[in-house]
Amino acid sequence: MGPSKAINALLRIHDRSEELAKRANCKGIVIVNVPADETNEQFFESFSNVPWLTIDIKEKYRLKELIERFRVVMIPHIPILKLVGNEVQILNPNSANELLFDVELDNFPYIPSPITDLNKSLDSYGYNINTRPSIVFLMESSHSDSIKFHVNKSLVEIAKAFSTDKIQDIEGPRFLFYFAFEQCDQADRIRELCRLPKLSPSDKGVFHPILLILDFASGGSFYMKDFQKEENESVVLNRLVRAAGVKEKVTFESEVDEELTNSRSALTGCFIQFIKDYENMKLEASYIL
Repeated sequence: MGPSKAINALLRIHDRSEELAKRANCKGIVIVNVPADETNEQFFESFSNVPWLTIDIKEKYRLKELIERFRVVMIPHIPILKLVGNEVQILNPNSANELLFDVELDNFPYIPSPITDLNKSLDSYGYNINTRPSIVFLMESSHSDSIKFHVNKSLVEIAKAFSTDKIQDIEGPRFLFYFAFEQCDQADRIRELCRLPKLSPSDKGVFHPILLILDFASGGSFYMKDFQKEENESVVLNRLVRAAGVKEKVTFESEVDEELTNSRSALTGCFIQFIKDYENMKLEASYIL
């Protein structure tokens, strides 16, 4: 973001400072203004009136420490933090884009979901699919809302299993998690890059999930699990599909609930084993280029 764009972005935030302060107070959040460039006197004079806590521009050591601690490269830079005892947890390394594009401030304070819909964004936890290793689950062709619901539950479980570092590690998360349950440009592009077949109208309703680990930042490598081609995983998915299909027709059925729970747990296990094999370098990489 160039200097003029940065100033425009900051002024947009300034114009909504009163509303931001009200929403923050309602949610028990404290907003702290950290001046990052003492050379623009006019800008800092205008920001001196915002209803937030502001660190004095003269406290150069503290300002330098904060800028380095949160790796501020460009402004605005808006991390979302949580204080637990004496420990600071990072809930979102940089929520600036979310704030700038959230016109009504409906999503404030921008604590990320464990998983991100590719149809909505390529950003997650203040990072981007192009800059961090990412787990991507493609299931655009399935038409069953019940199946999508239960697969989504498994995805949330594995995202949470790897989420501790997301809120504490200044280096950023080990993985970002994405899914596509509907065909979209982003999912089509990933299929193209990973040399996967394009979806056609005849694929509608066909349950053929693909699990990918994308590492675009390290040479453009990717790792793939095709659930239909691996017998054990295919059995797990068939169990899930069968149980989910019954669940759509039965409102209360303890046996069905138990089968769904077991099937979802087995699916989660498949996901986590795949990720661990990647971390232990047991998977063979393919490359985009």
